[in-house]
Amino acid sequence: MQFAKDSFYMTLRARLASRNPLRTVVVSGVTRPAIVVVENELPGSGERLANTFYIEWGESVAVLDPQVRRVRGMMCRIGYFTCGNAESGVDRGRNVGELDSELLAICNPAYTGKQDYTQSPSVNLGTGMFWTYPKLGAVNAGEKRDGAAQGRMERVAEMAMYFYPEVAA
Repeated sequence: MQFAKDSFYMTLRARLASRNPLRTVVVSGVTRPAIVVVENELPGSGERLANTFYIEWGESVAVLDPQVRRVRGMMCRIGYFTCGNAESGVDRGRNVGELDSELLAICNPAYTGKQDYTQSPSVNLGTGMFWTYPKLGAVNAGEKRDGAAQGRMERVAEMAMYFYPEVAA
């Protein structure tokens, strides 16, 4: 399962770097494309950064179709938020729209080959994986704290990923 998660992440990361090379983030002193897998970061690594895609994995289940017995499905959530670029924050809606467009673009085409990234260079595992088109949730304009708006707009997209497991289940 880890090879599938790594392959998905590395594919989206490469696509984001190609589509918008300026969409970067500094994590642990390293500048990289602004896409982060939450489970791969140090615990307590601080608050989430604006204009960054955060991948979180959900449940993994066997696909019940007898013709594809070994295929597994895994839920994936990608969250992101913006505070806008203008000091007043009036461009937050446009910024969310830009993030939406980038996410939809990097998720297309909705397939990739599985790679083993525990080696350098990575090794092709000979199988592929695919995912559903992201379902964009409603935009949350943030809750008020101490009578003032937080100033951020956030969204979570959900999708299902399908792959052959590395070992027989």
